[in-house]
Amino acid sequence: HSISYLLIIFFIFFGFLSMNSGDVFYNSLIMPIVGVFGYIIFRFRAFYKLPILLLVINFLACIFKFADVEIYDIFFWTIIFTAFVFVGIIIAYLIHFALRKEK
Repeated sequence: HSISYLLIIFFIFFGFLSMNSGDVFYNSLIMPIVGVFGYIIFRFRAFYKLPILLLVINFLACIFKFADVEIYDIFFWTIIFTAFVFVGIIIAYLIHFALRKEK
């Protein structure tokens, strides 16, 4: 699970850094991947743990000036990223549900 934790943090950080360039639309692919890894680790607790993690990492990236984003824009982007993360969680759940073994 430690690799999954690192991947989640890396993808969130990479997604936030991509806002400085024209690559902001890649977040529509990156954030669902975060949701999939979050579901693998946390299951349904990912619905509240990942938005908190998104907010903390985005806030730290803004404080340390890794991205040229105003502090009040962090909440807006966190809401957008959270919507994409929820899509990834739902996709991971549906795949898990479809592939589980019948008892």
